[in-house]
Amino acid sequence: MQNQNADPHLTNLILNADFDHLNQALTLRLFGEVREHRRRIDALEEKLDLLNEYILQIVDSQNEQIEECKGLILNCIRHKDSEIENLQSLVNIYCPLD
Repeated sequence: MQNQNADPHLTNLILNADFDHLNQALTLRLFGEVREHRRRIDALEEKLDLLNEYILQIVDSQNEQIEECKGLILNCIRHKDSEIENLQSLVNIYCPLD
C-alpha cells in the first residue's frame, strides 16, 4: 500500500537509487516547503502587526477616556469640597462653639 502523501517521482527515484538526483529533488521540495511556510509566517506576522496596532488604538482611546473621567471626578471632588467649606462656614456662623 502506498502512502497518500508520497511523491510518485521521489518514490521512483528511491527505487532506482539515483541518489544525486534524489538529493536534488528532495532539496528542491524542501526549499519549496520552506518558501511556503515563510509565506505563511509573513502573512501571520502582518496580521499580528495589524492586530497590535488595533489594540494600541483601543488602549489609547481607553486611556483618554480614563483621563477625562479623572478630570471629571477631580472637578466633582473640588466642587463638593467647596460646598463642605461653605456649609462649615454657615455652621460656624449659626452654631458657634462656646
